[in-house]
Amino acid sequence: MSRGGEVVIETIVGACPLDCPDACSWIVTLQDGVPVKLRGNPDHPHTGKGLCVKVNPYLEYTRHPDRLLNPLRRVGDKGEGRFKQISWDEALSEIAQRLGEVSEEFGSEAIWPYLGTGTIGYIQGVGGAGQRLFNSLGASRHSANICSAAAYPGLEYTSGRGPSMDPMDIPNAGVVVIWGANTVSTNQHLWPFVREAQKDGAELVVIDPVATRTARRADRHLAIRPGTDGALALGLMAHLNTFGLVDAGAHDGI
Repeated sequence: MSRGGEVVIETIVGACPLDCPDACSWIVTLQDGVPVKLRGNPDHPHTGKGLCVKVNPYLEYTRHPDRLLNPLRRVGDKGEGRFKQISWDEALSEIAQRLGEVSEEFGSEAIWPYLGTGTIGYIQGVGGAGQRLFNSLGASRHSANICSAAAYPGLEYTSGRGPSMDPMDIPNAGVVVIWGANTVSTNQHLWPFVREAQKDGAELVVIDPVATRTARRADRHLAIRPGTDGALALGLMAHLNTFGLVDAGAHDGI
């Protein structure tokens, strides 16, 4: 708060709470206790290059006049957009009553959870209180979202299981291969390390049928035909084995 008429400026280091595993470090500037500026934390080695386009206007979201601060009950037909504000007690009571009615009439497995990690807090994500609630109700057991539940099997089938590399080690590489990923557009924290490697003399090879933003920045773009990734991968493995280019010791434990 103001002290003797002077404006008090403070900075607080925190982390982005949105549904993203990067958990970017950020710095919030407060003026008289009110957030007035948000930026990436330049001292963070991995996420300090900046915040994403979704988070840059985060302070605007929190102060927006249309931000929902109370529960709303629909009072018209679906699609009409007619709602009435109700209290939290009313909302919780109605939800609990409806869950009980469904369970009694159709069985508890008629309750079908669908949820995400939200702010990755104790209720939605880390603590999993929401999942424990559905377990206690005896609700249907399934993967309750279509995000990581679909991504992990796809990643495993594509790349196999095993530890990934440290992104901050990329600048030490002599060759960087980006296969089927548009890193410039989709991974803003990884791309600076790739650029650093290029500046130090590393060759960037991009394998992608499409001339993406990443491919246009590559030293070599292999525009293979769609669906031929497997053939190329097998050919590379055969070449490495034939000419003794595989470092067997580096793969121990993988």
